[in-house]
Amino acid sequence: MRLGHILSFILLTSGWRGAVAIQIDVPGDYGRIQDAIAAAAPGDRVVVQPGTYEEALDFLGKAITVTGSEPEDSTIVAATVVHPPSTTEDPLSAVTFASNEQLTSVLSGLTLTGGHGTTVFVGWNVSTGGGGVFCDHSSPQITHCIVRDNQAIGDWKGGWGGGIYCTYASPVITHCTFQGNWAHNAGGGFYATHSSPTVTDCAFQGNTADRVGGGIDSQYESNPTFINCIMTNNSARTGGCAAFDTGSPSFINCTVAGNSAESIAGGFHAYYCSLHLTNCSIADNSAEFYGGIEAFHSSLYLTNCTLANNVAGTGGGIHCQDLTTAAITNCILWNNVPDQVEGGASVTITYSDIEGGWRGEGNIDAAPRFVSLRGFDYLLHPESPCIDAGDPTVEDGIYDQHPRWPDRYPNGRRADMGAYGGPCNGGWVGLECR
Repeated sequence: MRLGHILSFILLTSGWRGAVAIQIDVPGDYGRIQDAIAAAAPGDRVVVQPGTYEEALDFLGKAITVTGSEPEDSTIVAATVVHPPSTTEDPLSAVTFASNEQLTSVLSGLTLTGGHGTTVFVGWNVSTGGGGVFCDHSSPQITHCIVRDNQAIGDWKGGWGGGIYCTYASPVITHCTFQGNWAHNAGGGFYATHSSPTVTDCAFQGNTADRVGGGIDSQYESNPTFINCIMTNNSARTGGCAAFDTGSPSFINCTVAGNSAESIAGGFHAYYCSLHLTNCSIADNSAEFYGGIEAFHSSLYLTNCTLANNVAGTGGGIHCQDLTTAAITNCILWNNVPDQVEGGASVTITYSDIEGGWRGEGNIDAAPRFVSLRGFDYLLHPESPCIDAGDPTVEDGIYDQHPRWPDRYPNGRRADMGAYGGPCNGGWVGLECR
């Protein structure tokens, strides 16, 4: 046992701690992570070495940090695995926050897999939620974690949030990957009800739900915010990438690509909600009906977004129905099949490039000349008609006078159209807007 482990062991077993925060090593001080959590006091760090730990963790309301040994090393994170035991009859989440944990409770640098969720009651129905993380009336920090191959099982109405389940919760989640999770009902990767999570620099890849919200499902007046996130290859019957039922979800600098729905809305499905999208690229999504965005009794606010190459039997780009209103500015809608916008009675579009044209100040109908560069698709060619063609009262965050702007790429101060224009246009050169 190393000296640090010996000192930790003496403090833990003697019962004398004072105000000293200590580091507890797993398996050096304790063989099980949960035993280390039980022994920890506020401010302590439980450091988990690489290995597979067949247990289900509960933070027990403690203001502590539970972290892998190298949370910013993806190889180490992938090798530091929490997998609930499969020998129990009751379903288990990999990690539970259900004792009013706040931002001083931190989970970092672990891979959470093989969870089947915690039992929850939805009305008279018994279901499960949160195969990877179960978050109830709590607001912890979760960072640099991989949440993969978890499930939320249930009957025809059950199974919520294969990756994470949030109810009355406002967790702050950063630099995490949600991959290959499944929910029987809703929210293959992420589910929120009565919650306001903030999710930054995360990836949602290949998550599925049998009914709604393959990547994300948000219901019952939830107000999630997603910033600098990538959402690809998620699928569901409705809302391949995400589905929203009431509330006010927001997406900033997000990429939504290659998602699919068996029936409705390959990208986003909005139902009685207010959906805000800023500097987002929504492209190459598909569904039987409504490839990009479908909105019902909702309000859409799109600023500097690109919707391109979304495909469906009807409503390729944006479909607005039944009292939906939409305000679209500085956007590009191009090559969506079979059309760019359906249901236009309450749709206002200005300073945007719309294939086939659209009434409104500053709108154009010209090929945007997309290019791919530095791993980013749907950037604008230097000779694109969308450069310096946005709302003249709005400026780009950076332009050709900025030291990070590429040489020989003329771009004035006036806002460009599309996902890489306006005040938050610097993401593709490493200057992300938050």
